[in-house]
Amino acid sequence: MTRYAFIGNCQIQALFNLYRQHVEPTQDDVFRYIRSYEDIAEADRSYIAASDVVVEQVQDFKPKGDIAGIQTVGRRIFVPVVNAGFLWPYAGQPHPLNAGVWYLEGGPYGSEASDAFLNRMINRKVAPDEAVARYRDTDVNKTMNLDRLLELSLEKQRARDAMTGFSIADVIEAHFRDEPIFRTPYHPNARVAKALATQFFVQMGVSGADIARMQNAMLITPFPKEELPLHPSVIRHFNLRYANADTRYAFLSEGRYTFEEYANRYMRYDWNAALQEGIALARAGDIDKALERVREGLAASPKAAPGYAALGHLLQRKGDHDEAIAAMRHSLALDPDNAVVHSGLAGIYNHVSRRDEAEAALREAMARDPWEAHFPTLLSHWLRAWKRIDDALACATRAIEIAPYAPAGHVELGCAYDLKGDSARAELCWRKAVALAPQNVGALTTLASLLSRQSQWDEAASLWQNVVDLEPANGHARGHLVHALQKSGKLATAIALIEEALAKTPRDVDLLSRYAAYLAQDNRPTDALVVLRTATLVDPTNRHLIQDLAQLYRDTGDLAGAESALRQLAAADPTSPVAMTQLAHLLAWQRRWPEARVAAEHALTLGGSAGDLHGLLATVHQETGDVDGAAAALTRAAALAPANGDLQYRLSKSWEKLGRLADAVTAARAAVAIDPGNPHWQTNLGHMLGASGDLDGAEAALREAVAASPTSAGFHAALADLLLRRGRHAEAVAASRLAVSVAPDNAHFQGRLQYMLEQEQQASLRPASVARAPVAIAPTDVAPALPAATARALVAEARRFHLDGDHEAARNLLLLAVAEAPEDGDAHYNLSQVLKALDKPDAALEAARLAVKLQSDNPHWLNHLGVLLMQSGAVDEAEDHLSRAVTHAPQGAGFQDSLAQLLARQGRIEEAIQAVHIAVSLEPRNIHFLEHLSRLLESAGDTAGAVAALEQAHQVVPDNSHFRTLLARMRAKVTLPQTQSVLA
Repeated sequence: MTRYAFIGNCQIQALFNLYRQHVEPTQDDVFRYIRSYEDIAEADRSYIAASDVVVEQVQDFKPKGDIAGIQTVGRRIFVPVVNAGFLWPYAGQPHPLNAGVWYLEGGPYGSEASDAFLNRMINRKVAPDEAVARYRDTDVNKTMNLDRLLELSLEKQRARDAMTGFSIADVIEAHFRDEPIFRTPYHPNARVAKALATQFFVQMGVSGADIARMQNAMLITPFPKEELPLHPSVIRHFNLRYANADTRYAFLSEGRYTFEEYANRYMRYDWNAALQEGIALARAGDIDKALERVREGLAASPKAAPGYAALGHLLQRKGDHDEAIAAMRHSLALDPDNAVVHSGLAGIYNHVSRRDEAEAALREAMARDPWEAHFPTLLSHWLRAWKRIDDALACATRAIEIAPYAPAGHVELGCAYDLKGDSARAELCWRKAVALAPQNVGALTTLASLLSRQSQWDEAASLWQNVVDLEPANGHARGHLVHALQKSGKLATAIALIEEALAKTPRDVDLLSRYAAYLAQDNRPTDALVVLRTATLVDPTNRHLIQDLAQLYRDTGDLAGAESALRQLAAADPTSPVAMTQLAHLLAWQRRWPEARVAAEHALTLGGSAGDLHGLLATVHQETGDVDGAAAALTRAAALAPANGDLQYRLSKSWEKLGRLADAVTAARAAVAIDPGNPHWQTNLGHMLGASGDLDGAEAALREAVAASPTSAGFHAALADLLLRRGRHAEAVAASRLAVSVAPDNAHFQGRLQYMLEQEQQASLRPASVARAPVAIAPTDVAPALPAATARALVAEARRFHLDGDHEAARNLLLLAVAEAPEDGDAHYNLSQVLKALDKPDAALEAARLAVKLQSDNPHWLNHLGVLLMQSGAVDEAEDHLSRAVTHAPQGAGFQDSLAQLLARQGRIEEAIQAVHIAVSLEPRNIHFLEHLSRLLESAGDTAGAVAALEQAHQVVPDNSHFRTLLARMRAKVTLPQTQSVLA
């Protein structure tokens, strides 16, 4: 770390500013300017003593803040005072009435704007007109030797130059007759200021490039622009070629005056206090008072260009843009070279979207002062907003060429690169800005924002912390810091930071919302609910809060609370479809189908997502047995969301139920076209093609399903059944063996393989009269003398027809079997299965009852009857039969799962979860049980458990796109337990 101490008057302050602007700082440099014309405070004395570089001014007199007695350890650089007092022989004594005010610390007529001759006239109470006339007619050289005064001034300057290693006297002597090298005795103009700064930079070891850049940039003096008029006799004596008796000189912000006008005002202590105060009030933000005072001041000084510029800014802030533009133009008519006013006019043009005029005015500012980096930086910012990226890059690059050590230029160039999509260059620019100014909030913010977008959370959190340290009241930065901490795994720290902020602003609903989200993530859902309820009490109409509350209720399994919150949200914003849409889904989740339908239709009238809502309505129709309504809703949903393959898949199922196989095939093909790698959709297509008689197409689709998910037993089994239907027994057995190898614990697949192996053995028992086509045989047509073996053969053949999708043929055969052997429960059971497939629920239920009546301890038949009863709405009777199935076969995983479905329908979620847990423990690789368990756990608020169940299913079938999609959704829910609005 290098400490720099600059000690002196305004000349040293100017060098201090130039050095900071044009010399590259290191990260640890510390700079301090200390006024030598005031008593030096103890803290400043300690700083000077510890500084590595002390820049001290050499004057002709002992300054009030003399540092000769301060012991320093660092390098000391001495800089000479420069002055041209010989041009103003009477300067140096302030006006007798001069007094500082809050808006003009040094008063209007301080030392640099004074005249001792006129002071004597004032003290002698000479009339102003008489005093000015006397002064005008005085030959100053007769009252003092001006040549000797020049000689003494240059001698003293050379002495100071010699003491410090500078050479300023020669510059003064060479140019004072040809140009105004000073504006007042101690305020040099550009030439002398540039010479002083150049020689100072050399002694400080500044690079030649930085020196040249500083010299190019100094088009005007860095000192105040006010001027002290030259006496006409002094002009004549020294033969000054740039002034005469009519030359006008700038005074404060009031305008320009001749020598006589100035002297007259000086005698009267006349100055425009209203204008000066108005400009100061404008800077302080007191717009109305400032406007009043500026107007008053301009009435007295109608040629005050700075006054009109201030008026323009004030009018802009009041929203009177046309008058603001007129005021700015008037200012430029009085002083066309003022680049800052051109820039201000550009700002007003831009504010009112007059882009061409804004750009022209700002480019005019750049032309008037081509070395002011702020102008191209600002223009780059505008060009970015106007989507002229290449032009913005050019302007930002120019700004850095002018001021390579100003962080603003690097920030702007980074923004331009970022908009162009070059984040790597943007990052380099923003890192440079931070390196140049580690405490620059703008630079820190842009870099931190980029790193946040790139998920570099640790470094982003560190930068956001720096911003908060610099600006403790910056709520925007604090929010980003909390988010970065949470993302980087420091959830406890993020929560603690929010709690600290809430201690100061306990009614900040944004903080409360974020706090609730993080508490939920920290597995503290009860605390999160308390916080969100508090937030909704603070702001009961805040839709985002109510929606977050509804989501949290649902995540915690409090469906009643979620419903209440959603209804509150709908009441708070009755024109928005959001709440009604979510309510419809919530009601559907609870299988409250009529209410779900009402909510979904209401959401549609409000303009909700039609594709989603029609899909939901289709589910409602399906669950309530309205197959036609489901198909119609799915048709509308699929038309609105043609890229949604799931809608096409579901639509194909609906068309199948309605017997419209051609339409079912078309929809199934559409689903597969959207995602050919989805094995479920390929299998569905295979089923539809098989049912329609296209066995080649069906086989091709099923083989695609197997290829997409070779570890899924169900797809092998489906292919095996089709191959068996095609009479290719060996291939069917091979496919069935694959299904069993993938799921060795699956009793159904084991049974299917056994059935296939038995087919050839039973072939001799098949009656020749049974055709392989649908036939209509009534029970009365069956001869009574058929043997029992023939009835068993009929059942076996009917199963084959049923598996092949030929349900009518299967029904006819089973009717024969039932007629032959009415006491054979297996025939009734299989007939019930076929009737269910034929969508004859009442007949299926009756057949199942007969089967169970014949063998009341058969768990398969009890389970089948229980499922049919559940679907018919006879919940209590269904529970009795499903419970008996579990009692007779507690190791039957499928029976446990059926019971779980019934319990879930009754809202007994915990019991349902327990039952399906048993099913999973019995068949841990059964993906259907695992998916069922995941859904139940999610509804109970155990999102982590739901994810675990899906992950287990995904391990069984890693290539299954259905489970990949479900798992991704659930993982996202664990990561973001609230909606995005909470965490943004």
